[in-house]
Amino acid sequence: MAKVDEIEGIGPILQGRLENIGILTIEALLTKCATPEGRSDLAVRADIQPKRLMSFVSRADFFRIKGVGRQFSELLQNVDIHTVQQLAATNADDLHAAMATVNEEKNLTKVVPSAKQIQKFIDAAKSLDSIVTL
Repeated sequence: MAKVDEIEGIGPILQGRLENIGILTIEALLTKCATPEGRSDLAVRADIQPKRLMSFVSRADFFRIKGVGRQFSELLQNVDIHTVQQLAATNADDLHAAMATVNEEKNLTKVVPSAKQIQKFIDAAKSLDSIVTL
């Protein structure tokens, strides 16, 4: 799986802190931070604010969906979709409209996924097991 620095917001300093405690990949981050206890432990060990760490974990979880990467995961969070399960329960047309509005305001990505593409993300999300518990 991809390295942790592919997650929006994890730059060289945070990547170094995570790597120093053995978190090299997005998969490793998800494994360690799937539970509140794991996130709490990692937040202390890597000196990352818990809320910020949860944001990274949420984005990492979205990476399990083909086509959702750095920019789209950030866009999803900006429309208050924070888990794969929330995405699975969303209407594609409504989500597309919300993403377009937020992206127009914040300019997070060059292109907003089409409603058809978002439906594919939703369908993929429905097929995934829940990993992250809140």
